[in-house]
Amino acid sequence: MNKCIYCNQEFIELSEHIFPKGLGGGNIYVDFVCNDCNNKFSNIERELIQKSFIGFIRTVEGIEGYRKNRHPAALKYLDIFYRDTDLSLLLESGIEAGLKPYFKPQIIEHGSNYLAIAANNSDGEQLQKHFQRWFKDPYIITKFPDKDNKKYDTVQFSIDENKNIHSIHQSVSKTKKHNIIYLPMTVKEYDDIFTPRVFLSADGRLYVRSKSPKQCIKFLKNLVSYLLANGSISSPASMPSSATIESPKITMHFDFNLKKCDRAAAKVLLNVLLHFYPILKNHRSIENIKDFVLGSNVFLKGGFTDKKIPYFKFTDHHQILFIVSDKDLILYISLFGTMNYSFVVEGIGNEAKKEFGVYEAISVNYTDGQIKEENPLDYVQLLQDQINNLI
Repeated sequence: MNKCIYCNQEFIELSEHIFPKGLGGGNIYVDFVCNDCNNKFSNIERELIQKSFIGFIRTVEGIEGYRKNRHPAALKYLDIFYRDTDLSLLLESGIEAGLKPYFKPQIIEHGSNYLAIAANNSDGEQLQKHFQRWFKDPYIITKFPDKDNKKYDTVQFSIDENKNIHSIHQSVSKTKKHNIIYLPMTVKEYDDIFTPRVFLSADGRLYVRSKSPKQCIKFLKNLVSYLLANGSISSPASMPSSATIESPKITMHFDFNLKKCDRAAAKVLLNVLLHFYPILKNHRSIENIKDFVLGSNVFLKGGFTDKKIPYFKFTDHHQILFIVSDKDLILYISLFGTMNYSFVVEGIGNEAKKEFGVYEAISVNYTDGQIKEENPLDYVQLLQDQINNLI
């Protein structure tokens, strides 16, 4: 029986990867994080792996992560737009492996009509399938729970025998499976061309983007009424395919939480440390970094850093270093050689030194998921010169 270091719950099933699949890690699991805590941590991992600049690098490198999508290694950012000047449309767009742009499947308001747009027939069929499933029981999530309100704000549509559409606003603890999620339009520079739309994201979720919840509800009501009256939506004959866009004017907007990214990076480093050196699991100094990962209001020295240690001689690897400095232990990681994090675990230096000496180097090959220890002896002087500047 295994025991979780975060909640002390005993468990059998292993579900937490040593190194996240979304960063190219392999199917190797730790035996000290339970499934419940693993699920809770998905929120902070998403900030680092999908929402931060790391998401862009994943797409460049073609890393698909936990699930395969129709568009390989597609960026998970929701705020990617293509401005079509000929049709005066602002379209929901995506970017897949190789930095190739494509149109997300979407239904967009265009004057008094609606247009259905997709990168290909398969995407269009997926949008139709998801939307028809939603259409059978129209349901919108307009607000997710937060620290002040633990419930979802939702809107349920109902259609009477005269095809009149009614909306019921509710606050609920649990939502229905097939729903549309309201997404506010926050990019003001497109006010002149923006119109509401419903679109299918790379991970198969339906979103409706509008300027306000009120506009969202009005748009969907009108769309449902249009479908009840007309039965289908046309596609523009002059719409270019994703493959034929030359020098596309794609705009991306990043929106991520730096603190959550720090927590996710610290969790990855702690996973690797305790996987290779499980004897350190019960050391009292580990409590501080565990509390930091859990989101407690504790101080942990370190975080994102622009300091880079040019340690490994090969590419296609993430770099991890454990460095004993006096009585403390420095945990350092370089993701794709671009985003670097370092943290100081105070008071554990002596115990760590007994396990691996002053330095430990670990590499993760993000092309095949292999993780292994490296020999740092050839680089000792280089490391010594940079330790004082690391934090």
